[in-house]
Amino acid sequence: MKQEQKISNRVKKITLPPHQTRGSFIKQHRRHLSLLWCGGLLITILLLAGLVLIGASCGKGDKNGDENGGKETIATPSEVVNLYMKSTLGTLPDSNIDYDLAKQQMTSEFREQFTNPSFIPLSYCIQDGPEKVRIDSENISNDTARVRVSGFYTEWQDMWEFGLVIQESEWKIKDIICAPFSTTYTNTKYGFSFEYPEKWYLEDNPEFGNVFLSSKEEEAPMGGVSLGVRIEIFIIENTENLGLEEWISWIHSEGGTELTGESAVVDRKEITVGGVKAMQEEYVTPSITVYLAKDNYIIQINYTGRDPDYYTEMRSFNNLLDSFEFN
Repeated sequence: MKQEQKISNRVKKITLPPHQTRGSFIKQHRRHLSLLWCGGLLITILLLAGLVLIGASCGKGDKNGDENGGKETIATPSEVVNLYMKSTLGTLPDSNIDYDLAKQQMTSEFREQFTNPSFIPLSYCIQDGPEKVRIDSENISNDTARVRVSGFYTEWQDMWEFGLVIQESEWKIKDIICAPFSTTYTNTKYGFSFEYPEKWYLEDNPEFGNVFLSSKEEEAPMGGVSLGVRIEIFIIENTENLGLEEWISWIHSEGGTELTGESAVVDRKEITVGGVKAMQEEYVTPSITVYLAKDNYIIQINYTGRDPDYYTEMRSFNNLLDSFEFN
């Protein structure tokens, strides 16, 4: 009796509502099953579509990776320079001063010089920033790059050349060179070289070692002084093997140099050029002469010009002396 009661409790008898026949119940049940089946099919289709889209996206990413040699896309040297300038030059219309962001664009070595904000005007060689800037050129060679930038004040002018290298898989600024940009002259016969502004004009006589540079190409007006500034380098054979002081004394006496009036010496000092002792003389008329003795030769370097170019181009003359090397 107890066994039969357990069995009867397990059997669930389906009782139909009074108004529903057995046939209508079956039809309704089948309709529910059909709806469930359609819903499941729709969900399956949506899942498959999602997988297809994900696969396409991954495939596109792989393709882009292959096109880039498997490397992630990084900011270009010009983009890094632009970001650095916008983070440090408050005169630019779209600037957003952020020194921490600027530091992130520098190599670790260059960043060490960035001890305080005063580094900004020093690195840019300016007191007042330009109204706007533009990228003039970008030259990439393996893991190094050079980016030239012009600035606008009342007109466009050369401003900076940024040097960049790959560090931590990104382009980083390693140095900033201020205009005027330089190129190198080399004389193989007499074994010397120096840097001079690349926009200057140079004439030389390699056989005799004489070099003439001018900041402007225009001819001097009739009876006037040369436009811009001029640097002259003479190689003179020292047949008497005179010392530097003896040579200078001879130039001033036997050589016929008048040390009165406009030729009077207003400053005289000992300097070093190319690792060699030299003597620099400055005269009343805006001009400078540098003498140095090397082997059996005397090298004489003259700097002349007229105001205001004489003073504004003085840095170029000093850069030439600083870069002078004997090979």
